[in-house]
Amino acid sequence: MKLIHLLIFSLLTSISYGQKTVKIVYEDNTKMLITENMPPILVNLMKSGRLDKHETYEFLQVNSTSLFKFLEKDDVMNGFDDSNVTIINANSNDDSFYWKDIQKDSLVMLKSLDGKKYKIVDKLPKITWELENKKDKILGYDVLSAVSRDSFLFGIPEIRVWFAPSLPISNGPVLLGGLPGMILKVELNSESSHRIIEAKSIELNKEVVIDVPKTKFQKQISFIEYKKKKKSMMGKYKKMSTFSK
Repeated sequence: MKLIHLLIFSLLTSISYGQKTVKIVYEDNTKMLITENMPPILVNLMKSGRLDKHETYEFLQVNSTSLFKFLEKDDVMNGFDDSNVTIINANSNDDSFYWKDIQKDSLVMLKSLDGKKYKIVDKLPKITWELENKKDKILGYDVLSAVSRDSFLFGIPEIRVWFAPSLPISNGPVLLGGLPGMILKVELNSESSHRIIEAKSIELNKEVVIDVPKTKFQKQISFIEYKKKKKSMMGKYKKMSTFSK
């Protein structure tokens, strides 16, 4: 059955985009969870919700080209003052974007990591999807669920998405895509956090211009190089957290 699904998806990836232009606003909410052996200072911040994140993104698509870019966030740490606590913002999304060209199989990302800005240039990631028998509605659209266990995308064992077959666009927020319908919701659950990215508004066939932000960056790297740097950075801050106990 999985093989049949993969064959279907590979055929439907080249379907007509249906709509000439699409504009979608997504809300990205992350709830941080208390884990074993976490320092008391972080436990208190978790309980207060000060480490939770709420961000807004905009997705624009014209024909085969799309841009997923950061719009704004709620800064829950604003006004927080404790001389005994240092919050390290190691991976900021304030200036990030994801530019994709499906026909050219190309990906360009701008990401901040450990105080540096990187431009990631590579091919679009090949994602393996498995259909589930779950249905729902999002913004009036009937959606179906699909699961990927490609841990290289977010570093977690399972990604669940909800896509709309009536929006025949093989795309989605962040790096996601490759399904026979636009991805309107993403569920990313791990031991330390629950994250949901969900569409809050959709506009079709509006006047849309994709203008890739021209921002400065320190270095251009591949997607694999970026993942290695991020893994190394997370390991470094994990050790710092251990030493601070």
